[in-house]
Amino acid sequence: MTMCNISDYINETALYVSTMLNEQVKLTPLADNEIGHLPIAVSSEYKFYHTRILHHQVLLCFCHDSSAITPAKLNKQKTLIANKMEIIPVFVLDKIASYNLQRLVNQRVNFIISQKQMFIPDLLIDLKIQRDPEERNCSVVPPLAQCVILYKLENGDIDDSLKTLDIVEKFGVSYATANRTLRWLSANDILSVEGGKEKEYHFTNTGKSLWEKALPLLVNPIERVVYSDDVAGNALLSGINALAEYTMIIGESNMYYAISKNDLGSSGIQTDKKYGNNTLEIWRYNPHLLSRGKVADKLSLYLTLKDNNDERIQIELDNMINGIKW
Repeated sequence: MTMCNISDYINETALYVSTMLNEQVKLTPLADNEIGHLPIAVSSEYKFYHTRILHHQVLLCFCHDSSAITPAKLNKQKTLIANKMEIIPVFVLDKIASYNLQRLVNQRVNFIISQKQMFIPDLLIDLKIQRDPEERNCSVVPPLAQCVILYKLENGDIDDSLKTLDIVEKFGVSYATANRTLRWLSANDILSVEGGKEKEYHFTNTGKSLWEKALPLLVNPIERVVYSDDVAGNALLSGINALAEYTMIIGESNMYYAISKNDLGSSGIQTDKKYGNNTLEIWRYNPHLLSRGKVADKLSLYLTLKDNNDERIQIELDNMINGIKW
């Protein structure tokens, strides 16, 4: 982290604590002779500032690289700093994985994540920013949010850091839709957010770890099905026959195709709710956004079939996922 970023990091934290506790917070750098009381292996990982919180002297420990710190390590350092300095240490982290947050809480480590959470059990403080109910993780994943996750996993040509305009340009959606999508992904810890007015979002995980983290949030992309004797020219192969393109499973005579609502409407083909030689799956997002050929993409296909009770399908789905080079 650069000195400029460290300065912003410190100022933002002071403002966050002041706002949340409704009291003035003044930070004073720890003197060099005091830092000398700590092992260099510890002192080199932080910038230290004295302050008062709720009339108690505390030592804010601004971590240079939160990704390199584990909850167990912080717990040990908390005890060491408290004993050496005879003061309450509070670790200030710029970001941390959601699964580690609960570990920090369980180990009763004092920490602050600016604009997100302040947990200082030594001072009986446990505060979080309340999010808009529409953004909370109990809501169903928006179609574009799912598309962004799968696009990152399968195509790769999307940066680890994103701005709203990046989504607008990449997916051809409105600024408002892109903004809501990024907020939802941030609320569900798929993305972390930095900055003020010009926010920048960063994936908290990549590759297989992103897939495993996101999978509980992802849903079957099929919104509904209709039937037709015709096939729209822009429909993608889906279902078992698509799985046969990726695995050793044998295809079926019944044909399934994935298509967006807009593409189906513009195709002009006749459809029926019950009858037709072909099953047309109308997806919640445009399947062409994720596919590079004439077959539905692997991860979306997995989501359409993962609840199928056929054991041979489940075996081949596992083979397909395990064969992906994340």
